[in-house]
Amino acid sequence: MQTLKSIPGELFRTALPLTLVTLAGSAARLADRLFLGHHSQTALAAVSPAFVLTGVFSCFILSVISYSGTFVAHNYGQRRHFAAVRTLGQGLWLAFLSLPLVFISIPVGNFVIHMLGHSQELSRAETTYFDIVMCAQALATLSAALSGYFTAERNARLVGVASVAGCLLNIVLDPLLIFGCGPLPALGLAGAAYAAAAGSALSTVLLLRPLVSKRHFTGPLRQHLAFNGKLALRILRFALPNSVRGLVEMAVFYLFICATAATGETALAVSNICLCVNGIFFAALDGTSRATAALVGQTRGSGNDSSSNRIPRIALQLLLLPFAIMTAVYLAGGRSITLLFGNPATDPASFAGLGLTLFAILIINDICETAQNIYGSALLGVGDTRFALRCSLAAHLLVWAPLLVFTLTFHPSIVCCYLSSVIGRGVHALLLYLRWRSDKWRQIHLT
Repeated sequence: MQTLKSIPGELFRTALPLTLVTLAGSAARLADRLFLGHHSQTALAAVSPAFVLTGVFSCFILSVISYSGTFVAHNYGQRRHFAAVRTLGQGLWLAFLSLPLVFISIPVGNFVIHMLGHSQELSRAETTYFDIVMCAQALATLSAALSGYFTAERNARLVGVASVAGCLLNIVLDPLLIFGCGPLPALGLAGAAYAAAAGSALSTVLLLRPLVSKRHFTGPLRQHLAFNGKLALRILRFALPNSVRGLVEMAVFYLFICATAATGETALAVSNICLCVNGIFFAALDGTSRATAALVGQTRGSGNDSSSNRIPRIALQLLLLPFAIMTAVYLAGGRSITLLFGNPATDPASFAGLGLTLFAILIINDICETAQNIYGSALLGVGDTRFALRCSLAAHLLVWAPLLVFTLTFHPSIVCCYLSSVIGRGVHALLLYLRWRSDKWRQIHLT
């Protein structure tokens, strides 16, 4: 059974490699935008909308598959290793069965891009990036199942190594494929997409390797990787609300990206820079959130609800230092950071000033998002996915999305778009916090 005394150390040990996973991903996206910003402003403006649209179409599938890791965590808390491996098998089967949905998403995504009304050059660039990266999501489905399993089994280090290796390959290939080198042609935005796909492929191969090389995955345990319809349906029962939640949140975030695009190509380029840089702090938040879900699942599975109840507060305490560093960097260096990604010939002072303003708003936004992610992850860890879905629908469809539509209709401003995010995330965080404090999650039994 997990003890309260061990929780801070376990949370930190699990969160650190997962933070490196997201940090490496943020570094790869920063490299994409840094090189693309010096390639063309159109490429820089196109990459974030296309990347987010990829997330919209893949998040539903990946959320279903990765939620198998929550079942693994509960089984691990109960010391049921064979059941954990059997759950991994269902995650891999769900990944295989989801492949048709991944490829069907490509023409649908192209239709969405063309319906947005962007310029022909911008739409063509977005379509190119989207098509290549969506094809790579076929491998990401396997990574989602494997990452959930190894994280829940306290082997987050393997997940970190695989992801960092993939992101390093992405970064190395970026300049070679974007600008060309020797026999390699200059592919521009397509080169950034191919680099991302290559990195994803390497990460998946590294996560698959233990399945065929480690002795405890051979022999009798292989039968537990066989398809189990009853268990797969139970995973789907809890995972589908979580997947719908993720789909709604990504869809509204894509609406946010589209709203920023409507404020002008320069404003969109600055917004892309700020969001990408903010991904560095989000790495700590995402890693800690995933660790929170895993540890809550383990302690809940072992029946130690008092420890489960304390984990979110400890997670918030761990994030105080990175948040303080982020705040100081944004306020002191917001202008300089913005200009690193390109110094436009027309009014660079205004370009940098807008970056500082958006960084300041992101500080407030990140406070709300931190509470939202930590308490949301804790609820997902105990299996309270239906209420998490209701919270998300209320905050995103009744608050954030209407504010974005109002902004686009009456005052299309990049600052107003960012402020709408603060309000929407603030409402969402409050609803999740009140649910966690109510202790109604104790009535839910996942396994």
